[in-house]
Amino acid sequence: MTPSTRTPTTRGPSTRTPRALAFALVLGLGAAIAAGPLPAGAQEEPTVVWEDHTLVVTAALPGTLGLTDTPGAPYDGPRLYCAWFSLEVASTTVDIVPVAAPTVGTTYVFNCWYTAPWADPYPGYPIVAVYDPVEDPPGSLITPPEVARFAVDSIDFVPPSIVTAPADTHIVGVESWLAVDSPLDYEPASAQAGPVWATVRPEFRDATWDLGNGDALVCTADATTRWVPDGPTSQSSECAYAYRSSQGTPLVASATISWTVWQRTDRTAGAWVIWGTVSLTTTAEFAVAQLQAVIN
Repeated sequence: MTPSTRTPTTRGPSTRTPRALAFALVLGLGAAIAAGPLPAGAQEEPTVVWEDHTLVVTAALPGTLGLTDTPGAPYDGPRLYCAWFSLEVASTTVDIVPVAAPTVGTTYVFNCWYTAPWADPYPGYPIVAVYDPVEDPPGSLITPPEVARFAVDSIDFVPPSIVTAPADTHIVGVESWLAVDSPLDYEPASAQAGPVWATVRPEFRDATWDLGNGDALVCTADATTRWVPDGPTSQSSECAYAYRSSQGTPLVASATISWTVWQRTDRTAGAWVIWGTVSLTTTAEFAVAQLQAVIN
């Protein structure tokens, strides 16, 4: 996914509950977290919206994830509601306080409810977690990145099949044509889990050649262009390379195909954004020879 950059937050001495104690408190006080509504002024997070001061999480139940031909179809099922809480420990009391604007990097109690907020907690919650607005809600919830990953994994990307001309021995100073003979274009794939859905679309980016001698060549439009032996003499390709010397032994070369994968999810409001990159590599041995002339 697109890397994110955050500015570190400087805080004074920590007064937070130690993690071990926090876990014990969560186990003993889970039911008490069904407190009143969160304060106003809460911030929107990547996977949630605020509704009546409560987090309405765009997530789904484990076991509901699958491929679909109708991503974003209307969903009438139950929603998950979640919120962050701090534990304020005094000498004789422990207060469980809802947090409307959590601080990045701080440990809180995170609780979720199924069907309605402030009811019985969703199985596996509450838990202790460190707040990170870039990450998805912690725990077992199925979130958009998981759905997108499931869709990407369903695409059967094929490693590059290497084709060169000449096919066997490459000649020093003579351009060798380099091509891949494998699919570069793939259909989009979609997956859905409850209200969460994602469609991913691979887009061929380039074929990068490691020539085995320290040189590299990046090919885009001509990545599949082959030399035609009986074709016109004016044939040309930008995906061609001329070795400058013979190493005496075969070189281990490789071709790496990369796709930029775009995604559209219930989170992106219909817009395509970059999910990440998929790359596959194939290696081959290249023999390189020096032409010699014999003069009598």
